Amino acid sequence: MLYWPGLLAWFQQDDFVWLNLPNQVYGWHSLLHTLFQPTVQGTWRPLSERVFFLAFGGMFGADALPYRIWVFLTQFANLVLLASITTRLTRSRAAGFWAAILWVANSKLATVMSWSCEYILVLCGFFLLLALHFFLRYIETSERRYYFWTWAAFLCGFLAMETNVVFPLLVGSYTLLCSRKYFRATLPFFAASAVYATLHLILAPNQGTVPYTMHIDGAIPATIWTYWRRTFEPVNLRYLTPFSPVEGTAQMAACSVALIGFTIYQAWRRQWLPLVLLAWYGITLGPVTPLRDHITDYYLTPCAWRCWPAMRWPPRGVQT
Repeated sequence: MLYWPGLLAWFQQDDFVWLNLPNQVYGWHSLLHTLFQPTVQGTWRPLSERVFFLAFGGMFGADALPYRIWVFLTQFANLVLLASITTRLTRSRAAGFWAAILWVANSKLATVMSWSCEYILVLCGFFLLLALHFFLRYIETSERRYYFWTWAAFLCGFLAMETNVVFPLLVGSYTLLCSRKYFRATLPFFAASAVYATLHLILAPNQGTVPYTMHIDGAIPATIWTYWRRTFEPVNLRYLTPFSPVEGTAQMAACSVALIGFTIYQAWRRQWLPLVLLAWYGITLGPVTPLRDHITDYYLTPCAWRCWPAMRWPPRGVQT
């Protein structure tokens, strides 16, 4: 109901670049080139961009509705996975339900739910959530099959978006603080991410596209602050309501105090889950913080869900 206009949205902006892909395929050689050739911006996303637009373009042409339906179905799967993960982490069905609801209500999803080109973020979130789901199942049951499925989801995530490289930090931080017995099982993921990052830098470098140039400098703290502020302030608040920027800043400050204060209090009680979830926010945001010339709200789409479960109070007596 909330994103119904996005379901009926037509193509826009970068969509038309990808819609031209079927016209570039004349045989197996051109197909492989179209699928796997990195962009000049230094991205390589064969599944979320190339396969998505090639398949739907070949079947439906310029009819945008099938594209939008597929995006919505993937996001439905994300909500189910998020609810399942949060329920397992907190042992609370209510926490799982409200984590999904609060993610849906976050205004950072507006662009993603109305712009087909940004399917990369929806699919990246899907593989990260799916891999986390399987790894938590592995911790619960110690069954190797769930560890195998974790690897399958993790490796597929590299075909969706570069942000997938942070998955080892997500499971590593969780196991280190909440389930140390399984920390060693996360180490091979770090090796895989290191190999991917190295190959990506060599084979898919940025070819001088300014907005996507990485800047490892003093601008990173300012970029992090900008994203933190936008996490809690609705997009274009001043244009949609009579509120002034002061109200948006006050809302951000109140949410920040509540979230950080709750996290510190729980850490003092040696309940580490809120700290882990807050760390997940920073970990997922990390890959885009060097992009000081390309700060966009939709980059927060796969980050926002990581903060909200931290506000769910764990049941008494439960040791996470």
